[in-house]
This record gives sequence, structure tokens and C-alpha cells, in this order.
Amino acid sequence: MISRVEALYYRSLRYVAQDVRAFQVLVGPNASGKSTFLDVIALLGDFVRYGLDGALLFGTESGRGRASRFEELVFNQQHDYVELALEFAVPAALRQPVGEHGSSTMYDRARYEVAFGLADTGDSGPSAQPPAGLCRLGGPSEDDPPRSDQCLGS
Repeated sequence: MISRVEALYYRSLRYVAQDVRAFQVLVGPNASGKSTFLDVIALLGDFVRYGLDGALLFGTESGRGRASRFEELVFNQQHDYVELALEFAVPAALRQPVGEHGSSTMYDRARYEVAFGLADTGDSGPSAQPPAGLCRLGGPSEDDPPRSDQCLGS
């Protein structure tokens, strides 16, 4: 089960980090980001199934695109990247020891995160290349985006 959804600079969502329970209700006025929040989950699923272009851009074979240009998917079109993440609860029956020499450490959560951005190759299309450093999504408070000092390898 999905246990957390995070989005940075995706459409109308400047930054969202929300734990999700088995029963969740989204309430808000029109155009406040409810559908965009749910689209984070759908977009990551489409990315896995159809690849980058098929998940993001209209006019591809998947028929699942979300925009005609990547910039349309970025919060206020002020940034050149989007970060999305999902966390999952790992069922007890699927947990396995991790580590060497019979370690008993077992993880109860898994995390899938991706950053989409425009490459510096002169190509105007989006890229899913890994960032130079691995950044932790989530600032010091739930309302703050990550800071550069929260990045590994920076």
C-alpha cells in the first residue's frame, strides 16, 4: 500500500509531502490541486509502463501524456525540473533480511523517487537523468521544499 506521496514543483503543487492511510479523503475548492495530487501516483505508474515521453507528453503512442511541452508541468513554469516520490509499506510476508553475515535488519518501507528535468544537451525534450546529488525530498517542515544542504553528493 502507498504510505506517502511527495511532489516538488509539479503543476499546481509547489511542495507536498503527505502520509496516506488506507482511507483518505481529499477536500478542497476547485483548482486547489486535488486531482494533481492523485496524478502524481498515476504519472509514476505511467512512467514505469510507457517511459518518459509516454507519461509526460501528448502525441505519443501511449496516449497518456499530460502536456504538449514539459514546461507546462512545472509549478508556475519557474523551474526546470520536477521531483516526485512514493513510499510503500512492505507487507510482513515479503520482508527479507538485508545486509551481510545474517543481518536481521528488515525494511518495512520502500521508496520510489524520480526527478524529471530539461537536459542541457540542446534537446528541448524532458530527461529523467539522475541529479548530480541525491536530494532528500522534504524540508525541515512539511511546507518547505528541500534545501541544498539536504543533498548527498553536492
